[in-house]
Amino acid sequence: MAEHTPQSAATHRAYKTTRWAMLRNAVLVRDVYQCQRCGVLLSGRYPADNSPVVNHRVPHKGDAELFHSVDNCEAICKSCHDGDVQSTERIGYSSAIGEDGWPIDGAHPANQW
Repeated sequence: MAEHTPQSAATHRAYKTTRWAMLRNAVLVRDVYQCQRCGVLLSGRYPADNSPVVNHRVPHKGDAELFHSVDNCEAICKSCHDGDVQSTERIGYSSAIGEDGWPIDGAHPANQW
């Protein structure tokens, strides 16, 4: 298991609060339990691919204001979260390809020349 820094431990605790539960519910209701990435109905129970995840659009990295911003959150399915979203956070750009065959993310290395 990964070791928690004091900041990550505090963030982990923040996901267990009533404030987060209320924010999470508000986001799911606002987004009508539909994945904002692929459109699937968020009707599954964890660990199903269509189970609901409330994702931070901009990674909060411990910033409480970003963490609790309803405008920074979106309802997505576990499949999207565990795939492109986490990959993008890990490598720093999306690897999604547009209809023209080129990466759509301007930060992708192929778009840097």
